[in-house]
This record gives sequence, structure tokens and C-alpha cells, in this order.
Amino acid sequence: MNLTGNAVGNIPNVSVVTVNATEQEHQTIVFIKDNGQGINPEYLPHLFERYYSCKSKSDKLGSGLGLYICKKILSAHGGEIQVESMLGHGTCFSFTLPKTQTQTHSMEKTPYTVLIVDDQELARIGLKHTLNTLDEVNVVGVAQDGEEVVSIVERLHPDIVLMDITMPHMDGIAATRSLKENFLQTDRERRFNMYCGRQNQSPDCRRVDDFFLHSQNTHPSHY
Repeated sequence: MNLTGNAVGNIPNVSVVTVNATEQEHQTIVFIKDNGQGINPEYLPHLFERYYSCKSKSDKLGSGLGLYICKKILSAHGGEIQVESMLGHGTCFSFTLPKTQTQTHSMEKTPYTVLIVDDQELARIGLKHTLNTLDEVNVVGVAQDGEEVVSIVERLHPDIVLMDITMPHMDGIAATRSLKENFLQTDRERRFNMYCGRQNQSPDCRRVDDFFLHSQNTHPSHY
């Protein structure tokens, strides 16, 4: 979602974003390609560095964490990410995910229940559609803002909460802190995951790495 969101947000309205995948013996490769203006070659070596952004300092839509965390998540799954771009000819991001041996699961195993929190409708729809294709996941609810989260978690008791960082009224960091204070002491099994969407330059956002890891330190396998 971060890669497609970046592509859609940085190309003219008449441009096209294409997403496709190819299967290889030991891995799957996913391509996100646009025909926009491309990226300056001097930026390419730094795109996946923490806090690096091609945008100007006055642009509040980027803090340089999105691609960095994409790379961290893919690395945690044994995958890689790379980018190719040419000015005037568009950009192509590609990432790999290794295939794993199919594990045998009981047919009666209860799927993980997931709550999605994001103020962007496209992100909510995309994540819900993607996760609902998995037999082991059941999306039980969506929310548009952090203020809704506590009451929804109390009502639905989801196993996993996926939450954007930058949202109006209450951001993902504040909402996650509230969830931890209200539920983590009595429910050690609940996972609190945050993902990077549109971010600003606030100090809380720039500390997201430390908070992200701290929020899940009892369940590192769900990074």
C-alpha cells in the first residue's frame, strides 16, 4: 500500500500505475510501475534510508520513513526491494518474497481477527480486500481515526490492530499508546502494529521506529 500510494500521489492525473507479479521457483516478485516524471538519479541510492525524502522541507506529506519501513518489513520476511527510474519515463519499484513450505493447519483453527485503522478510504479498502483473501485472517472492522479505536477494540476484541500513523484528531502513536494502557496489561496476546502512510515531521512521527518495536516487543514474529 505504501508503494502504490506513493505512485498514485506523485504522478499526474493522466498517468497510469501498474501492479503485477511473477512467480519463480523459490520466490514471488511484485512490480509497481508508473509512467510519471521519474526520480532524479542522485536520489536513488538514498531512497530506503531512514528519514530520507525527495520532497522539500515545506512539504508535510513525507518524512522519509515509508520506504525505510517497507524495506525493514520485507527484510524481516527474507525479501528484498529495489527501484529503477529514469527522468521523464517513470519509476518501477519491485520486491521479492521467498516462498515457504505450506504448513498444515487444522481446518477448525480460528482465523486471526483484524481491525484496520486509516483515514484514507483507498488504504482501508485495499488492506481489507488483500487480507480477506487469506484463510487465516478475518477483517472484523475498519475505522477512520484513532479516536474510534478504543471503543471498537473494546466491542470487537480483534487479535490484531493495523493502524496508520498520521490521522486527524488522534494519530496512530497516541491511539496505540491508549490501547496499550487500556488493554495490554490484561490482554497480553493482542498485537499493535503501525504502518507508514502519509506522515508529517512531528517528533512523535520521527520516533516511530523505537515506538513501533516497543509496541510489539512480546511478539517479534508479527513485525
